[in-house]
Amino acid sequence: MEPKSFRENVAALGFPLVEADEKAKAANATLAEVVKSRDLRLWEGFPVMLANSAREQPFNYEAVRSLLKSRRDLRMLNCLVGASLAVYKVLRVRSPHIEKLVQELEKGRAQEVEKFESLLKQDQNLPAPCDGLSGERLKNVFLNYYEEKQRSVAELLSLKDGFDLQYALSQIFSERQKQLIFKKLRGEVFTKTEREYYSRDIKKKLLAIANPDLQKLAQKLL
Repeated sequence: MEPKSFRENVAALGFPLVEADEKAKAANATLAEVVKSRDLRLWEGFPVMLANSAREQPFNYEAVRSLLKSRRDLRMLNCLVGASLAVYKVLRVRSPHIEKLVQELEKGRAQEVEKFESLLKQDQNLPAPCDGLSGERLKNVFLNYYEEKQRSVAELLSLKDGFDLQYALSQIFSERQKQLIFKKLRGEVFTKTEREYYSRDIKKKLLAIANPDLQKLAQKLL
């Protein structure tokens, strides 16, 4: 596969390193190229691309596997698939196509996925052969690039049409603080460090924002 076509295919699966001029058709070949790329950025985007591939229903694990010749690449594929399933479960992605994907691919690797889940919840790095993959980065990249998940958060907050939640939050909260806010909204369990950070810094800001007198003052000043 030519480098340009490969990058266009990567963009078509929802992880745009460059803008794609046309929609990619070779999803399985693209996923195989991602596995072989040794590019950490692409590996971090694998859960996004796998989810988007499953949504369009061209994904076939055996087809991707058949395109990989070395044992190292085959081990990496299994690691990336296991990590992707753990991301979906930790972030509680409820899309039907992802639930089906988890059900199909978790067979035979449930123990590995459970181990990855535990590491992701603690924002720890994954073990070999996924060395170098950060649990925190995997989750953040998925939240940033997987549009369906972002829309579900917007619906959860019952936002009025056209209100840019991400922009508004960015004026007050850091990227890490926004992630914890969404985590709280989804009902996920905080680690001890996250719980302390949330109570110490984020909750105080939220209480200030919720103060009706402060809201009236802001409206007058605006």
